Amino acid sequence: MSFSFLVFCGLVDFDFRTDKTNQLEIYKQELAKIEKDILDTKSAIALNSEQLKNYSSQVSTVADLLKRVQSDTLKEERALILMDEQLKKVNEKLAKIKAKFGARIIWLYKNGENYESELLFSSKSLNDFYVRLAYLEKATKLRKSEFEKIRKEQKVLQEAKKILSLSYVQKMKYIEGKAEDKQTLLEKKIQYENKVKSLKYRVDELERRKEFLNKNVKSLESLLADNSFSHYVTLDQTVNYDGRPVSALKGKLILPVLSTFVTKDFGLNFDVNDRIYSFNTGIDVSIAKGSEVKAIANGTVESVTFVPMYGFVIFINHGEGFKSAYGIIENIKVKQGDIVKAGTVIANTSDNASGQGFHFELWRWSRPLDPKQWIKVN
Repeated sequence: MSFSFLVFCGLVDFDFRTDKTNQLEIYKQELAKIEKDILDTKSAIALNSEQLKNYSSQVSTVADLLKRVQSDTLKEERALILMDEQLKKVNEKLAKIKAKFGARIIWLYKNGENYESELLFSSKSLNDFYVRLAYLEKATKLRKSEFEKIRKEQKVLQEAKKILSLSYVQKMKYIEGKAEDKQTLLEKKIQYENKVKSLKYRVDELERRKEFLNKNVKSLESLLADNSFSHYVTLDQTVNYDGRPVSALKGKLILPVLSTFVTKDFGLNFDVNDRIYSFNTGIDVSIAKGSEVKAIANGTVESVTFVPMYGFVIFINHGEGFKSAYGIIENIKVKQGDIVKAGTVIANTSDNASGQGFHFELWRWSRPLDPKQWIKVN
């Protein structure tokens, strides 16, 4: 962030347009990262889905095999005869499909390799084009599906015939091994199912974040396009408390963050989107994500607690019944029990559903105070 510091007197210049420009840049950088993350995650989904399909097919094949050899109540000789007949039929089906493919290759050679393209682009209308395209895709998919189904049936029959040709002991051992294979494959299948599910959930989360970022980018660009809009203030961040307690420092406390642009004031507020009134026990200010958050006075970290809408919140006890709360933060640098001094950096600002910002509260004896009356602003 581009602030100019006057170290000798503790003054800090804060330009709201500069801060909003920083916020815009932060969101654009995150947006670019998220878009790449979405593409990478979708690629991972495709790879894992292919593995899932492979293991699902293997589980199905082994399950069919076990069902066939375990549930056969006929004599093995009769079963082998039936299996030979079934295998013969399957091989005939495969031969027919191969013959069809061979005939199609010859036909394409005679009629030109680009027949399907010509069929599409000779369409009389856009609707006719899509009808023909859907037909070609469906025909190709059906041929592939039919071939895979028959190949699976052939594999099961060949394996079943092999098992029934074994001795009883060998057969039992083989079946036992196949049952173990099925369990291993099933575990792998479940593993990839969970992976795909988790990755899809990740994409949904990223898409929601992307939508949020795009909305805020547009809002910030619109705000910065208004050249008449400006907000500039010089802040005195000098800690000159001279050992006095917080009760004697009304109007003299330093700001916890370098921003005075209040987005939600202390007290009763009306939400124009939800059309409801709510009471804010502190103030919310707009400030670029990653800005420093400082303790307003000496004290002890009472807790670091998660609070809905504000994320993790740092509570500091300053004595005399005074407590301060710092929310919408990240990169927390303190923990419960730590003793901090006024001006100590305790975290960095973050963002929530309202955008980049910071939430601050000041309490005394369980009663919220208006922070604006206690901090010093030039």
